[in-house]
Amino acid sequence: VTLASHGNNTFDVAGAASSISGTLKVAAGTLTLDVPPAGPPTNAAAYYSFDSVVGTTVPNLGTLGSAKDATLLNGAGTTAGGKLGGGMTIADGSSQRLDVAAAGSIDIGAEWTVATWFQDLHDTNNWRTLVRGNQNDHQLMVENGSNRLGIYANGRGEFRPASPQTNLLPYNGWHHLTAIGRANDTTDFYVDGIYVASSDRGSTTNISWIGNGDTGWGQSFANVLDEFVVYNRAIGLGE
Repeated sequence: VTLASHGNNTFDVAGAASSISGTLKVAAGTLTLDVPPAGPPTNAAAYYSFDSVVGTTVPNLGTLGSAKDATLLNGAGTTAGGKLGGGMTIADGSSQRLDVAAAGSIDIGAEWTVATWFQDLHDTNNWRTLVRGNQNDHQLMVENGSNRLGIYANGRGEFRPASPQTNLLPYNGWHHLTAIGRANDTTDFYVDGIYVASSDRGSTTNISWIGNGDTGWGQSFANVLDEFVVYNRAIGLGE
């Protein structure tokens, strides 16, 4: 590919398996690389991209298939302004969430991973739940009055903040969040791909609601969620 030394240049690789290497210098103007979006995460049990929502139904593009299609509940909406295409919108303090309970929830097993992009974490005047199961574990939540990450282990210590940490989650903008449940009953947390802390509890139950706790609790997580993924395994660092 030959680029003009001045002006705007576009290199479109959307339809090809292209490899780019070497050093590129642009003296002036704008260079745009149009790279195709990645496909579904490899072997994810559930993957909600929010790009092809039909009514209130959000298709599951993971290996569990349409049996785990989810439903936008209590007025949860969609936006074209997700991190990658569409995203799910949640009003602060509302009961809006993505419901998987009607599909029988997602069993996670002894080791699991939950990951998502989120935009603008909701205020500290309430707990903020990213995922909760119908057996009352919250696999990932943020403490009220602070931004401490942790897990709510129902009947096994209740809220267990991750350590070491002090208000790790940023409030504004887009950030990526990952929780990895280990077979030794602990949970590791990563923010923007960087390990930040661990909780001394895990969860082996299921995931029923995404983006909030139960109706009336007001434990909404963030303004927008996108690219929400569940694995029935602990993913590696390279993933």
